[in-house]
Amino acid sequence: MWKVLLLASCIVAGIVLGSCCANEVHSESVSPDGRYIASVIERNCGATTDYVTAVQIRGARSAFSGRTWDDVFRVGGVATVRLSWDGSNHLLVARPHRPSQTFAASSTWDDIRITYIDLPPDTR
Repeated sequence: MWKVLLLASCIVAGIVLGSCCANEVHSESVSPDGRYIASVIERNCGATTDYVTAVQIRGARSAFSGRTWDDVFRVGGVATVRLSWDGSNHLLVARPHRPSQTFAASSTWDDIRITYIDLPPDTR
């Protein structure tokens, strides 16, 4: 019975909060003008799913949300992702080349252009 209650509370929390996943921020990079923050996060949604590495962008005055629909980039598994800015409105995302595991790769967010750079194959 307690498992049913736990599952039901997780479903309700997922609807209300966006997920039952744990999000760990690995790194953040502030845009040169200080208006935006890009974050690399590792998401763990439990034993039955693989980890996900994601990138989110937010306004500098906004709190980190962790909601999956805020991801501009998402790749399956634990991955090395590096962020840098080429001007205040251009984010560079160095990521592993895993086409079959890349679930999101937006080219823009608000007024920010996003460019993806493939890391060498030996980078996990």
